[in-house]
Amino acid sequence: SGMPVYTDLEGLRKYKGHLIPGEDVAITEKIHGANARFCWKDDRLWVGSHKQVKREDPNNLWWKAANQYRLAELLQNAPNKVFYGEVFGQVQDLKYGATPGQLFLRFFDVFDIDEGRYLSYPKAVGLAELLKLEWAPVLYEGPWSEDLIEKYGEGKTTLNGADHVKEGFVVVPFIERWLYDVGRVKFKYVSEAYHLRKQ
Repeated sequence: SGMPVYTDLEGLRKYKGHLIPGEDVAITEKIHGANARFCWKDDRLWVGSHKQVKREDPNNLWWKAANQYRLAELLQNAPNKVFYGEVFGQVQDLKYGATPGQLFLRFFDVFDIDEGRYLSYPKAVGLAELLKLEWAPVLYEGPWSEDLIEKYGEGKTTLNGADHVKEGFVVVPFIERWLYDVGRVKFKYVSEAYHLRKQ
């Protein structure tokens, strides 16, 4: 399918020194669901979970989301781009206000197969807007400083209709960077409340 498996993000607690104070970053809410990827390539829609490409099946979680959000139609306008998102709702123990059987989908990254790299955050968001795809909730855009961790790391999810803790956030510089020890500079912060939710 040519769709790379999404890179596992390293934890911000361990690597926060890799973000440069003052560099422009985006902080988006990390959603607790099922990792998904979608791509229009070779005149068809490819649909995958985190690790597997999924055969077309209307009862499959990932194809359900693809059909509900009309991805076969929308992604034709951006071929050979892999759109990574989270399918959530009636998926994990955090339901985000979903009624039985209800699914939601928000995107958080785009990979260009032809160029072999991720789009920068502003380009990815711009492309998603153009295609009418919904992005993960943006908590902050602006210069990085460590006090943002406390400001955005805890508290409730910002998704409409949901009333529970947020899993945490993801932070990425506007300008894509790679470092030898972590690879891509994009980190996740998982909230204390999320860790403690099952106790």
